[in-house]
Amino acid sequence: MIFLISYDRRTQSLTQAVEVFADAQRDEAYRRRLEAELELPKEEQRYEVVLLEGPSREAIEVSHARYFFGPHELIESARESLQRATDRRRDNGNGQLKP
Repeated sequence: MIFLISYDRRTQSLTQAVEVFADAQRDEAYRRRLEAELELPKEEQRYEVVLLEGPSREAIEVSHARYFFGPHELIESARESLQRATDRRRDNGNGQLKP
């Protein structure tokens, strides 16, 4: 699957709904990417229009989370991941971390 993402760096949000293309629609996806770029205001370095490939939207939300989640959500997710990793390293509840 191919996903067309249009992203505003300033607001840290998508500028339009994600468009999805089958692998066989690669030429159409490239055409739509160019159209999307031309539709955006010409502010250098503010916008990103990208094509991402992956097995599902969920997969690209993991691999390219910044396009889908705000900074607070990313920070909270990182905190939770760090806490889970730390908990896994704890040695039988005695408070010491395993090397």
